[in-house]
Amino acid sequence: ANMAIYEQTSILHNQFSGRAAIIVSPGPSLEKNIELLKDVKGRAVIICVLHALRDLQISGVDPDIVVHVDPRDLKTVNSKKNGKVTSLWNQWIDGNDLSKVNLVVSNYQRPNMFEVSAKNVIWMSSGLPIGELLPIDVFDYERVGGSVSHAAFDLAVELGCTSIALVGQDLAFSKDGANYTKHADLGEISKDKRAEKLKAYGDDVETEGWNNQKVISNNTFIAFGKAFESFARELNGKDIALFNCSEGGLYIEGFEHCKLSTFIENQVSTGIEKSVADLLIKCKSTPEQNQYRIKETIKFIMKNRILAQEIRDLIKNLFRIVEK
Repeated sequence: ANMAIYEQTSILHNQFSGRAAIIVSPGPSLEKNIELLKDVKGRAVIICVLHALRDLQISGVDPDIVVHVDPRDLKTVNSKKNGKVTSLWNQWIDGNDLSKVNLVVSNYQRPNMFEVSAKNVIWMSSGLPIGELLPIDVFDYERVGGSVSHAAFDLAVELGCTSIALVGQDLAFSKDGANYTKHADLGEISKDKRAEKLKAYGDDVETEGWNNQKVISNNTFIAFGKAFESFARELNGKDIALFNCSEGGLYIEGFEHCKLSTFIENQVSTGIEKSVADLLIKCKSTPEQNQYRIKETIKFIMKNRILAQEIRDLIKNLFRIVEK
């Protein structure tokens, strides 16, 4: 039902041709250049993962688009902050001001994410190619890499952005062992618990870093980096320039590695007619399109409820036969 009521991100496709996009993640290096994002607001499309929103808003930056496509219920994921047990919903939803941003969620998200008081809630079909099974036109995003930042990158490509920069996408530990900024830290945890939790990410690995120096990463982070490399190979030959501006993080083949200031100077246009916010406001379905979606979805739901009832009756008869 939410897919019929809310807009799909495909309505934004190719609306930002010629614009630069900056994908913001909460890696430790974000703190080095977060202030620069103020200078590009309105000129470049700033897309951040929900986990990085607190850092941006504390620095006075409201991103254009916030992406969260993790299917987990944030109200059930708990950690300890300042001695109190709190959920990721408290930290990421209640603890931020989403009224100033456009929130992109997944069509297989928990329904409560559609009810967040954001400026706009829009959905994308990321990772599960189910569009052909549904009664309305659905664009299935196929650049699946395992993290929300990959979905954000996929969205930037389809928006028509001609240059894309990764910021805070360290995929490696800082020199003091951190893998997030201090504002993105998920909660108080002992050294032993932290080590145990990181075991799920695989073994620590020394590998090539952003500035030709070695960094400490792990199997999962390296796999995420390989996914970005796969995206770069797929986009090779297309008019999209890729940059990794996550200073001190993992080296990602297929991306040009430079400072964010260099990317802004060379890739972000200064003379623009319409701001990113203006372009986002324009992208809406007509009332007729909205009514068509709702009508077709109601028919689809009713049809499947009848089908489910028939299957239930068949199973009941089958049980009777088996019992005999």
